Parts: sequence; structure tokens; C-alpha cells
Amino acid sequence: MLVQTQSPAPAIGILTPVVTEIPTTRSKNGLSSRKNDGLTYLPVKVDVPAPDDKERSAILESDSSGDEAADSRAHTESTGLSTSCWQPDDKLTRSNDVASKYAKHDSIESKMSLVWSEEKENSVRRPYDYIVSLGGKAFRRQFLFALNVWLQADAESCEIIDHVVSMLHNSSLLIDDIQDESKQRRGSLSTHEVFGIAQTINAANYMYFQAQQALQGLENWPEAFSIFNEELLNLHRGQGMELYWRDTLQPPSEADYLQMVSNKTGGLFRLILRLLQSVGKSKASEYNIWLLVEVLGLMFQILDDYKNLKDVQMSEQKGYCEDLTEGKFSFPVSHAMWTDSPSKGEILRILKCKTTDNMVKSYVVQCLEESGSFEYTRVALEGLYERARMLLAEIPQSNPAVEALIDKLIVSARSII
Repeated sequence: MLVQTQSPAPAIGILTPVVTEIPTTRSKNGLSSRKNDGLTYLPVKVDVPAPDDKERSAILESDSSGDEAADSRAHTESTGLSTSCWQPDDKLTRSNDVASKYAKHDSIESKMSLVWSEEKENSVRRPYDYIVSLGGKAFRRQFLFALNVWLQADAESCEIIDHVVSMLHNSSLLIDDIQDESKQRRGSLSTHEVFGIAQTINAANYMYFQAQQALQGLENWPEAFSIFNEELLNLHRGQGMELYWRDTLQPPSEADYLQMVSNKTGGLFRLILRLLQSVGKSKASEYNIWLLVEVLGLMFQILDDYKNLKDVQMSEQKGYCEDLTEGKFSFPVSHAMWTDSPSKGEILRILKCKTTDNMVKSYVVQCLEESGSFEYTRVALEGLYERARMLLAEIPQSNPAVEALIDKLIVSARSII
């Protein structure tokens, strides 16, 4: 006796009927199979309760007479489930034709190609290619080749690492703009404003895996995979905490803020360092470069926070004080919370509203200026710059390229009034 089941069953072929079979004769293992008009129904072992007296009589009657109609009627009466749709009559003809069609190799294989075409690849990548086309500062690429003055990785490995980091950076911006509801990026519409949220998320996730796959070009790719995984976890931990503080309106402590930046922004800088160290041929891998990279990451992010609220050029690129519209606890805003600024309540209320009103945002900027938050930020940047120079001086081999990058950051900070 065959009954249609609602439970998932193992796939046995495209459009092949799958049923749970309750055998009319109970074998030792409780399984049997039956063939009807060329269709083989998969026997699936299920927990079937022992038949009551009425059902047992119906089964015995069916076995002795061989009457399928009586078997169907008896089962319907006892269970309320009809088996007529599975009987081997003319009603299965259409299903048999479909199954027969898909069983022919020249039919299914001619329609289903496993070859991934360039056209389809371009369609999936369009949101990613769009943000790449908008350009960027290429600071991480400069940083990579500056570090390689010490680490001496071969040119091919450097290009692979640069490609991986570039994919990760641009993909993370796609997600970041969605999470922040940003309207602009690099002076143009944000990617999700052009392609929609769904396509943009898929493209970003796709490129994360493309970046990981590209690491297979490195000689030590298993180690590179592990490094990649660790730093992507750190990146998401940092991003997650920043979003948590924003969405719950809970300002971080200064220590929590610095840890978040180390994870979120420092992650890609550390990824560059660790991948170069894993393939580098120089003894400079033994130098204490790690702390220098951490300080550089902090300096880079705090400067970005400062510029978002004070730099006219960044306003043109991303919109005026976009961090306030996002409701973000950036470094200057967080400082106002740490010091219990008289304007703390007003700033929190405006952050919660996620205002797009430039006059309201100008008021917050004025409050931060009066509370000394911008001055504190400038002092912090100068302190990080001095710390970076000290760490650089402790490394035996000079590196003018790294020195130039550190100088570039402090010059940018000093240029903003």
C-alpha cells in the first residue's frame, strides 16, 4: 500500500515521485519495494504504528484477494488517506512522460550546463565592479609594498596579496554602506542605491569567497587560509560591536573603542603583514613590526572619524557629517560621552534621530568643538604619530616608504582646521 508523505525524502532524481511505502506484507526489516509502470518507488523505513483490528482485517483481505481497489478502500477508511493518486493507471501517464524525458541524457544534459560563462560572472559581479570603478586612495596597496621593503616577498605573491586585500576592502564597503544606509560613496551613489540591497549583498559575499580562493595561488596557501579566516573574524567582530553601540545607543568606553578599531580597521593591515611574513624571504620577519601596524591602524581610523566631521573634501565625497546621520559613535562623539559634556543629552538625542538636516548636524559639530572633543582627537593623533615614529626607529632596517605613509597621515590631520 502506498501513501503520499509530507516528510522530506532523499533526492532520487529530478521529478521522480518519492513516496513512503507501507508494505502489504510485513518483512523482517519492515521494507519492501514495488514497481508500477516503470516507476520504482523508493522504500523508506518509517515508524508505523501497529494496525488496529479493523486495519489488520483490511490488509489480510487485500492479501488474500489481491484486490487493489479493496486495499485502497480499506486503507482510506482506516487512515483517511487516499492512495488513488499513486495507482498504476492512466493518471500516471503524464508523470511517466516527464520522468522519461528527464531520464534521457540528451535531454537534461543539453539544457543544464555546469559551465559558468563570463557573461554570468559579470552579471553577479556588477555591484562589486561598480564600486571598484569609483577609484580609491589605494592606501593599503601602498602600505603592502612599503612593508615589503622589509619582508622581501616575491612579486607574484605581493600581487596576489594585494588582489585579495583589495577584494576584501571593496566588498566590505558594499556591506558597510548598506548597514550605514549611506547614500554616497567616493562622490557617487552608493552601490546599493544603484543595484539594490539584495544584489549588492550577494556580490559582496561572493567576492569574499573569491578573495579566499585567490590565496590558493600562494605557495603556503593552507597557512594563508588560516590567517585569512582569523582576520575576517576580527573584522566582523569590530564591525559588529560598532553596530551594536549605534543601534542600542550605548557609547563605548575608550578602551572598547580602541579594541573595536583594532579589529575592524586594523584587521586588513594585520592581514597584509601576516601574509607577507608567511611568504617573505627576509629575516626582517623577526622584526617587531606588529605593534607599529596596530598603531598605524588606530591612526588611520581616528583620522577618518575626524575628517568625516571636519573635512570639506570628505563631505563632498560622502555627504556632510555622514557619521551623524548614521548615528555612529565615532572617536570625537565618543569623547563627548566619556567626559560628560554638557551637550551629551542633545548629542545622544540627535544621534538617535539619525538626522539628515545639515543645520542640526552643524549644531552637533559646534557642541563637539565646545566640549574639546576635536582638540582631544587632534592630540590623540599627534600622540599616535609620535608612537609610530618611535617604533619605526626601533627597527634596525630603515624604511623610508613606511615613514612616508606615517607622515602622510599626520599631514592630512594637521591640514584640517
